[in-house]
Amino acid sequence: MIKFENVSKIYNSHSVALKDVSFEVSHHEFVSVVGKSGAGKTTLLKLLLAEEKPTGGKIFFNRQNIPTVSQNELPILRRQIGAIFQDFKLLPNKTAYENVAFAMQVVGKSELEIKSDVPKVLDLVGLKDKANNFPRELSGGEKQRVAIARALVHRPSVIVADEPTGNLDPINTWDIIRLLIKINELGTTVILATHDKEIINALEKRVVSLEGGVVARDENPGRYILS
Repeated sequence: MIKFENVSKIYNSHSVALKDVSFEVSHHEFVSVVGKSGAGKTTLLKLLLAEEKPTGGKIFFNRQNIPTVSQNELPILRRQIGAIFQDFKLLPNKTAYENVAFAMQVVGKSELEIKSDVPKVLDLVGLKDKANNFPRELSGGEKQRVAIARALVHRPSVIVADEPTGNLDPINTWDIIRLLIKINELGTTVILATHDKEIINALEKRVVSLEGGVVARDENPGRYILS
């Protein structure tokens, strides 16, 4: 499904983010990418989302080499890969419902589709009763649930979560992790980038460890082990 093949990302002679990174992710896998700050986690996800291009190597998604995707094809690719971030990226003047609906509106979905799909994903993430609340009226955990609903509304085959619990307290952190596990169990591939050792060790799932821009370990099940 996803394949990184000898991928490197070099910004300049003093900044090598990734070096000859190779690994694959299969359909329905839950994979955690771990590493210290600056290890290359975010760069790896940006390459997968086609927000940056590699200096060398190939990145395949369903046999399509992402760096060669045209600007016209990018929106189609990105609808297949839902993204969740640490800072939620919600529109402050739109309700939870409107934030999710907006993601459908920008790709031309009909009002009928929006009215059908948005309540379903809000219910899935446990926010059916918060549909009309604005972000300022939601807790951090609830904001992240809205962000997850927005990522899910296009029915992506992959969810990429970049430090999704970085701004949350322990209780909300585990609520979000349990939600990602549920989404994975429903058939969506999940790639979680985090530096939270407790989460990684509790998941007991595959772990790809990055150190200095290279894959130091790839174990299933894996643990958070960094030198």
